[in-house]
Amino acid sequence: MSKKIELGKEYRFAGYDWIAVLCDNSNGVILQSLGITSGPWPGYKMEEYGNSQYYNSDISSINDYDEKTRELYGKIKGVEKKYSAREEGLYFPAGYVAGTNKVWRKALVTLAERAMDYVWLGVVRGKAALYISPCAGAKDYYLKSYCNQEKSCVIAPAFYLDLSKVTIKDNEILIGNENTAETLEELRKFGIVLKKKSFPWGLTKQDVAELYDMLDGEEAFPLELEPDFVESSAMGFITPEAAKALEYEYQTGLREFVVNILDDMENESEDGTYEYKGIRIHLSR
Repeated sequence: MSKKIELGKEYRFAGYDWIAVLCDNSNGVILQSLGITSGPWPGYKMEEYGNSQYYNSDISSINDYDEKTRELYGKIKGVEKKYSAREEGLYFPAGYVAGTNKVWRKALVTLAERAMDYVWLGVVRGKAALYISPCAGAKDYYLKSYCNQEKSCVIAPAFYLDLSKVTIKDNEILIGNENTAETLEELRKFGIVLKKKSFPWGLTKQDVAELYDMLDGEEAFPLELEPDFVESSAMGFITPEAAKALEYEYQTGLREFVVNILDDMENESEDGTYEYKGIRIHLSR
């Protein structure tokens, strides 16, 4: 294990893919994500900015954009290296910073091409916000333009990481030192992973990928637990080991346990993790 990090290299961190784009002289590195979620421009959507109205100023921090960004920042804020209030947490870099940094520009090209979609940045001009677009074959630049703030594009923030608080193992960044990183990584794995879905919606391809990434194993059975009266259900997966431990009976004790959480937000944990009969469960909305 090592604290060294390679600029331009892709890493797996907190369940998402990132590229290291900029190092400083004080054990810090900026990671550019390759996509966390998608939706309208954060300046338009977020309550602290436009609150569903057109917003005419540049933005930076997007920690509270949606459930995915809040959950991610909750996991990684303990290893954040503070720089400024503007670039705190999950943030959009200033346009000139990413534009003048060759490694960062290349990461944005990778991001746009892999997403095969437009990707929001934090810059605005009137009622139009800046985005980057996929450009096959681009090696050292990215196409950019302005479009309607209500348009749904990929949300891909950056994060300023404190290398003294993590361990790097191959292409993974693990939270903790060499003695605790493996343990912490194991604690992020679950025997049951579920996501609340309202009727008539099902799991998306992205939902399935994210849920599988949290499973403690490579194999799972599909699982759905429905409340009696609420038009929603908890959909996801259960590992063979967890299923065997429950004797393949999910519709009594386990269902009651999960439904009790779905029916009352007061019963929700802050990080979406629970334990039932020794089985770790992750339930997200």
